[in-house]
Amino acid sequence: MTVAEAKSVALHFLRGDNSNAEITDTIVELAIKEVAIRCEPLKLVNPYSGIEIDVFRKIIVLDDEPEKYIREPVIVDTEELDIDKDLQMAVVFFICAYLSNKNKDYYEAKAEKLIAIYKSNNLNMA
Repeated sequence: MTVAEAKSVALHFLRGDNSNAEITDTIVELAIKEVAIRCEPLKLVNPYSGIEIDVFRKIIVLDDEPEKYIREPVIVDTEELDIDKDLQMAVVFFICAYLSNKNKDYYEAKAEKLIAIYKSNNLNMA
């Protein structure tokens, strides 16, 4: 799903709740980061050398593992959402949670559920 499609889907969910919502690239970036706080999206994980300028957060690793970090997401309307496909709807639901007047908790719960499924499916992949 592209960034533009994610914005469109979120606006569809918000119809009748906050029909005047404006979804900016900053809101999309914040939603991706919200997901990346709760899990380690494989698409955003990179080895850490200490000189990176695009570090969102470092990942805690065991002593014998190389250091890793989660990089800042890149937001371009015509490009794919900069996160694993399994987490794209979680991003959409966080966007909805940010802008919803009535259903913030509902959208957050849906995003959290998708993140939990992602984490359980990727336990052995890290």
